Order: sequence, then structure tokens, then C-alpha cells
Amino acid sequence: MTENRTTKAWLDGEGYELTVAAEQFRTGDTRVVREGERHYLTDPALDSCPADALVDTATPIVQRVNAVCRMADSGFRSLALAGNFAHSDGAVTNAVARAEIRARAFAGVVVTTRGGTVQPPGPSAAQRLATAAAADSEVAAIVAIMGSGGGQLGWVDLWKVYEHVRKYANQSAPSGKGKAIVRIGWATTQEVEDFEASANHPQLSGPEARHAYRSSSPSGNKIELREGRDLINRLVRSVVDDVL
Repeated sequence: MTENRTTKAWLDGEGYELTVAAEQFRTGDTRVVREGERHYLTDPALDSCPADALVDTATPIVQRVNAVCRMADSGFRSLALAGNFAHSDGAVTNAVARAEIRARAFAGVVVTTRGGTVQPPGPSAAQRLATAAAADSEVAAIVAIMGSGGGQLGWVDLWKVYEHVRKYANQSAPSGKGKAIVRIGWATTQEVEDFEASANHPQLSGPEARHAYRSSSPSGNKIELREGRDLINRLVRSVVDDVL
């Protein structure tokens, strides 16, 4: 590997998503940059690894980016890692594997005090999520689920994330009446019951439900998949805030 070489990971996707990604990732360690008619992802971790490790190195970066934008916009469509990497020394690495990425994050907000002093922006959503994932195994597992695959999360994957949130909440508030998620104040009893019923019961969610058949009636009311995603996003943000 050439010393001080930089690496570009080329992206595939629709014009709107690529434009949004480039706007949101203008600065920071992870950036999305337009070059001609294409866009690429860059990160210092890619610069320092050998060619045969690029996909493995890029995967957790991709997962974090994907998870951040799904937390922010549950309906946002995925971009894809094109599978080829360009290096500043002119070399090109083509990788067979493809990774899905959701390239939307949020830049830090610049705050100006009444006296006119500009305060530096706080950690971005991506930085906060990466820090929380490094500090807690449940958050790391959540990032892996939310950052994998393409398209939108369905009830099965949402339930997996919910299980990790529930486990974290139970560890944080191990005793007391009712569900820990409710005791902590992250959701209401009705919200939890409606999510659990809609995720599991085919009478409410049809073939997209986790189960093909349930003999009992649903214990909660039907919510749309979009509402389920929004609730999970909110719960994940609560976990990240609690870890940090």
C-alpha cells in the first residue's frame, strides 16, 4: 500500500439520494463527494487498509451511515456501494461484494450566542451513533440490523431492533411494574402494545407480520409499518442518548 494514499468508494443510487448525501456529508471523517456524474464515499479508515480488506473495512462504516439515515427518515431509499474503489496513486480495486448504504446524516448545528460568539457544532448524529455503538453491545447490534440490506425495514427487522432496545431497557430498569420501556418513559403502554400486535399478528399486518398464523386475537390496535418504523427510530435515539 502506498503511504498517504487516499481511497474513494464509488456509489450507485438515484440522483436525489446522491445529492442529499453529498449535501449532508460535506465535512467530517466520512464524506460523500460528487465527481463528474458520479459520487464517492471517503473515510480515513479506507485510506489505511490493503485492497483485499476494503469491503470488510467499509462494511461497518456503511452500516453506521445507513442506520443514521434510517433513524432520521424511515422511508429513505438505499444507495449502494458500487464495488469498485479508486486510489489517489491511480490504482483501482474492484470488489465482488456489494454493500447497501443509506447516505443521509445531519451536520452539526452552528449556535450563535446573544453576544455574537459562534459555538462549535456538537457531535453529528453519525458520531454519536458510532460512539454509542463502540460503548454498548446492544447499540452495536442495532446498528448492524438497521445498516444492513437495502430498501426499508419491515416488521421482522423492526422486531429484532425492538428486542435489543427492550433488553437494554430491562438492564437499565430491571425492577418495577410493567414493561421497562414504559417505566423509563420512552413509550406509552398503548404504543408498545400496538407495535407488538402489529409486528406479530397477520390479522393486522398480513403476510408482512412476523407470524403466519396466530390463534389468539390481537392484543393491540393496528398501526401502519411507517408508524412502526417511526416508533423504533425514536426508541433507538432514546437508547443512544442514554448510553452517551
